[in-house]
Amino acid sequence: MFQSSNKQNYIANITNKRRVPQGSKISPLLFNLYVSDFPTTNNTEVSLNANVCAIYSRFKDVETITKNVQDHLNIIQKREEK
Repeated sequence: MFQSSNKQNYIANITNKRRVPQGSKISPLLFNLYVSDFPTTNNTEVSLNANVCAIYSRFKDVETITKNVQDHLNIIQKREEK
């Protein structure tokens, strides 16, 4: 499960229902297959690690950054609801 928030507002709480087994020889391959279809947008960047996902956006004002990241989180949430 991961969540995002800014100083005033709670933004998202998403539970990951898909899992990659850890410790087996094929775990790196399974992880790469799992993240290969991770949603992307034109307004955000994604950094994926074994247990960390960072979504970030660069823009001049914080309102646009917040909207960009929130839009990306909404896409991820819709994907997880399938």
